[in-house]
Amino acid sequence: MKRFLRRGAAMLLALAILLLGGCAEGEGEVQKVGKKLIKEYLAGRGEIEECYADVQRPDADKLIVSDYAKGTFRMGGESYEFAVNVVTGEIWTSERTAECTDCCLRLLEARLGLEPAACKARCAMWTHAPAWQTPNEDYPDETAYLGQVVPVGIEDMDAYAAQAIADGNIRVDAHIFCTELLSEDRWTLDDTADWDYVTVCLYAVDELPQEEITYDLASGFKGTWMQLTSEEIVRKTDG
Repeated sequence: MKRFLRRGAAMLLALAILLLGGCAEGEGEVQKVGKKLIKEYLAGRGEIEECYADVQRPDADKLIVSDYAKGTFRMGGESYEFAVNVVTGEIWTSERTAECTDCCLRLLEARLGLEPAACKARCAMWTHAPAWQTPNEDYPDETAYLGQVVPVGIEDMDAYAAQAIADGNIRVDAHIFCTELLSEDRWTLDDTADWDYVTVCLYAVDELPQEEITYDLASGFKGTWMQLTSEEIVRKTDG
């Protein structure tokens, strides 16, 4: 978790790099290889919108290109994120991210004993990975932010979602509105012990919202809600 807390958002990092006018050695080559690999993956099914090398700033005066190229492509009238490891050739895209977050929600609801019919929810995930295949001795904990993506070719999405919930390189946030009773003693840390960088917020309502669940809806909620992580279970009342 610590490596997430000390890392700014990827967009802010990119902006800082542009403002400082810096570039990292090998950036062009990573971009070139990444573009080639994602073009082969698309094989005429779509077209690349943008592709750039992922650049790390492990300290104030250091820019180092990671093993990843990232960007977006367009296919079937939709735009998707991608990330590709230029060393291993592994590819992640956002094509099946919604399927994965749905699986995460089902697993989380089952773990907490919530009845799906009594819930309306939204889940999001953000994937990181070690920045280099060959560890950098000076920055052994450096990770690259890959985006809201999952590996291509997943055969068992439920198994991958279960792995994601326990993987500290993947952040999972779920907001669940439910008509069930939320009490402080309903769950213990044993129920969340194998979560790693997972946050579940539960909101007690008399009726499920008609509109789509958004973070704005959650942040403006007035009433009783609970926040569950592997480290704490907190019951709160706002409004």
